[in-house]
Amino acid sequence: MKQPARIQRQPAGGVTLTLDYVRRVKARHEAALLRKANVISVGIGLARTAPLSEPASATTVPAAKTEQDSAPCPVLVVGVRQAVALDPDANPDSADDGIPDQIEGVPVTVHVAGDIRAL
Repeated sequence: MKQPARIQRQPAGGVTLTLDYVRRVKARHEAALLRKANVISVGIGLARTAPLSEPASATTVPAAKTEQDSAPCPVLVVGVRQAVALDPDANPDSADDGIPDQIEGVPVTVHVAGDIRAL
């Protein structure tokens, strides 16, 4: 069985998402992300994301959106060849090919880029 990738999900509590911080996180995790079967690129972008927190339960009423919740923040952008639903039951090795929703508190967005070829 393959060794799990060295990407740890960590809560965003107390993390300030500066561009410099996101660059350092990218540098630490880019090689592990690029080893995944479907990943073709890793970059930095801006996205309007709500702060990462614990998942809301069915009885929790969502908090009102504030201007800060929808302000653009730096994110890691992972480019993939195609959108793939991973099925760890059918293929146990595919579990390591998933893209986390955050890395060291930095949100991760996935962009389906297709195959990239030089012209």
